[in-house]
Amino acid sequence: MIVEFMRDLQQRSMKLLNPSARDIHVYRILTSLRGPDSNAFDLKWLTTARIRGVIFVRINVVDLANWQETAIMDVNHIPLNESERKYRDKLFDTAGDHFRDHIYDAYSSIKVLYDYDLVEEKDYLES
Repeated sequence: MIVEFMRDLQQRSMKLLNPSARDIHVYRILTSLRGPDSNAFDLKWLTTARIRGVIFVRINVVDLANWQETAIMDVNHIPLNESERKYRDKLFDTAGDHFRDHIYDAYSSIKVLYDYDLVEEKDYLES
């Protein structure tokens, strides 16, 4: 699934005409996936696991179940409801600027490449 993830990310970035913009969006998403340098499991589930979820679901929904059973990292493919988004935002206050910046940069890039707004949990493909 990692190979498919990288291939999909590269293909989606190719829709951008500016090669520098492609690299920036790919970099932003990849650097956000690690998560905070702590055992902040709730924050990881509400942020990095959601990033993986949005991308993996768009690659291949069938393989997602197999991935979740065997993967080392969490994949949260269920959109956050309003109270979960508020909780995520509250946890951001304790996470530190470095992690928060990586996540918001990735959210911006996912909106461009995957037509999904992770801040509001809005899928533009379904609108």
